[in-house]
Amino acid sequence: MAEIYNFFGNICDYLRENYWEAPFGYYRNFEIDLGFITMGQMVFLIMGAFMVAAVIMYVQKNVIGSLVHALLREKAMDEDSARSLGELGLSRNLLVRHALRRRDSALRKVVRYVGEEARREDGTLRASVDVIDYARARFYIPPALCDRAAIRFSREGTDGRALVLAILFFFVLAFVLIRFLPAVLGWADNLMSLLG
Repeated sequence: MAEIYNFFGNICDYLRENYWEAPFGYYRNFEIDLGFITMGQMVFLIMGAFMVAAVIMYVQKNVIGSLVHALLREKAMDEDSARSLGELGLSRNLLVRHALRRRDSALRKVVRYVGEEARREDGTLRASVDVIDYARARFYIPPALCDRAAIRFSREGTDGRALVLAILFFFVLAFVLIRFLPAVLGWADNLMSLLG
């Protein structure tokens, strides 16, 4: 057991020293010294941000967008054909509920619910109610917004396999950048010396 612990400890030490703590290096014509962050940390943080963006896109298109996909599949385009979350099998989807609660969410920009734009007796629109009764509310996508909804929440290229490949790509790219970025900066430094 101690050998396994030492083996993984050595791997972690190697990765920390050669990648996480990799410095920018010294260059004659320009200086890159952030002081508080190494080149390795900066590269991993940037690639980490790209990974988080890929996960957010996957959730937006596949989990939150599941309401849009279900409404388009059921052809719920007006108040008469509107469907409830229970009818669509989404009554327990907390992310859909959260997106419906926020009036500025991408989902609420294309999905409407019955009674959202109810008119008063004099014909004017009354203010919409922000509190949605998820057990009884029935949702639909107006025909004018169907194309926009289909494009905005298209699953093309955002399935689970694409997410895993994107995360692996950014992870490998981080290691490649840390290995080759000092050399590229050195070449740029030498080129500046030749031209200057």
